[in-house]
Amino acid sequence: DVFLKAWKKSHTYHPKKGRLFTWLINIARNAAIDKLRSKGFKKSKLNVDAATLLDNFHSHENLDSKVNSIGLQTFVNQLEYKYKNLIDLLYFKGYTHKEAAEEMQLPIGTIKTNNRKGIFALRKLLAV
Repeated sequence: DVFLKAWKKSHTYHPKKGRLFTWLINIARNAAIDKLRSKGFKKSKLNVDAATLLDNFHSHENLDSKVNSIGLQTFVNQLEYKYKNLIDLLYFKGYTHKEAAEEMQLPIGTIKTNNRKGIFALRKLLAV
């Protein structure tokens, strides 16, 4: 599904705005969020299955350990608090821009700007 969406949206990719991999990851992330929010998923038995909930809990723990094992969290922790907090919400906790705006009590435009600035700052740290 993700590759089909990427193919259909290939005209929206601009190399000057970022890498292809990042663009594909965002399409995959958004597709996963769409699936979780769909009525079909919410009504399915999988949604209420305790074993699935437990598996999801453990997968988040594994994600944290994987992020720490490659040292990414060390770089994220070096960012200004507003960028660090926002990147944590958007990329590690899976918040949407709208949800992050509500959580941080900021306008969505500010969230998008701070996200862009935070990613830019993170890229500078990783380039060193």
